[in-house]
Amino acid sequence: MIFSSIGRALKDTVTRPYLLLPFAVVTIISALVWNLILGVYDKAMSDILLYSTQLTEMNLFAVVAANYLPDLLMVVGAGLLMIFLGLIAALSLARVVEGEKFVKAINDSMNNWGRALALTAVAFLFIVIFAAAMICIDALSNLSAELAWVLLAILGIIMFIAWIKLGFAIPAAVKSKPKEALANSWEFTNDKFWKTFVFVIIAIIVTGIISLIFQGITILTDPDYEWWLMEIAGMISSTFFILAMAHYYNAE
Repeated sequence: MIFSSIGRALKDTVTRPYLLLPFAVVTIISALVWNLILGVYDKAMSDILLYSTQLTEMNLFAVVAANYLPDLLMVVGAGLLMIFLGLIAALSLARVVEGEKFVKAINDSMNNWGRALALTAVAFLFIVIFAAAMICIDALSNLSAELAWVLLAILGIIMFIAWIKLGFAIPAAVKSKPKEALANSWEFTNDKFWKTFVFVIIAIIVTGIISLIFQGITILTDPDYEWWLMEIAGMISSTFFILAMAHYYNAE
């Protein structure tokens, strides 16, 4: 079912271009939001680069938290908003794969926004855990660089496995509450982890190929269009990936 799910997702992405609309809206909103806070980000990065020598002897996270807390909260808030909207889009596509009409799928996902919000909270928890682990590994790197690299590799493996185990909560949440969807996703991969692992790797490779195609197009076009072309590549890749996940989940 691996290749049939990939094939169906590719077919849907190509033959039903309106399915790109949810992530197109997310892309546009994301661009507007990040443009609004770009000045805040640029100021913080300029200060960090300007005082990089002094910061090497200090705890960077503590410095940022002490001096840029409102800015940091604004960036985090924008990131959470984008995750939330992305999950609304993903749930809409998963509903389409379940057989719902496109407009109804979007309306149902928006009306059941609590499910997207709960999954956003879970995603945020993962980000916090990952960030905390990275801070600890960075602190340990001063004692042993080799140990830090080993721990970094272990962390990457654990996070990737957790992502595979819980990633199918999106199609599962179409018919289940968030807690049940997470449990269903975890159980879904119990007996077929390696098969699912191969599927995810192939889906990631396909999204990479899509990005490479658009990178090639940027070489042949005006550099002013590069940003938009790569955003379109991300929109298509995201749509394909969610469709592939939903097809695979439903087929199994």
